[in-house]
Amino acid sequence: MENIKKKGEIIAVVGAPASGKSFLINEWKKKYDITAFFEGEEKDLPKYIKSNIRLSENGLQTTLYFHNQAVRHYLKALKLKNEEKSVILDTFWLSSLFYLDIVLTNKNEKGLVNDLIQLTLDIFSMPDKIVFLDVSNKTLKERILKRGREFEKNFLNKALKISKAHKEYFAIHKTNLNKIEADVLDPNLLAKALELHEKC
Repeated sequence: MENIKKKGEIIAVVGAPASGKSFLINEWKKKYDITAFFEGEEKDLPKYIKSNIRLSENGLQTTLYFHNQAVRHYLKALKLKNEEKSVILDTFWLSSLFYLDIVLTNKNEKGLVNDLIQLTLDIFSMPDKIVFLDVSNKTLKERILKRGREFEKNFLNKALKISKAHKEYFAIHKTNLNKIEADVLDPNLLAKALELHEKC
């Protein structure tokens, strides 16, 4: 199929852990003309981050790791957008906001990260499109147990709280938002709605 030239754009896919972000983007990569950046699978994460998550410790360290990675990906995405290419992110720098009450217990640390997110917002524009994968608690539990990540064994209740934080935020902030009921995902149908172009 002929690839129709269009201006570049950044699409961020967000949602709780196991909401289907990586699955969706991997399906798009096979068929559509996009570049993708991923937060990372278990094998991609440093040992100290996996240990932090498993033991529920060093929350500020973990938050800064994922925030810095998201900013690096966003800088690369902006460059590609300027080259009229489409970029998909499986999260972005705003996502740290949804983990604050889960990962951080110290109010001063929460305040510092909130400030960091606000400063990032002052520097970067929001993605051109945000796809929020909204899943039920039942589906989220099933997916987390099914994927069997070692460091997520004690993470289920936290994942549900992270999911709730996403729902509450995007019930209010709807600019550029595409909210998807994601218990069942149809990558091709969603790609058409987002006007992704097939590869040549």
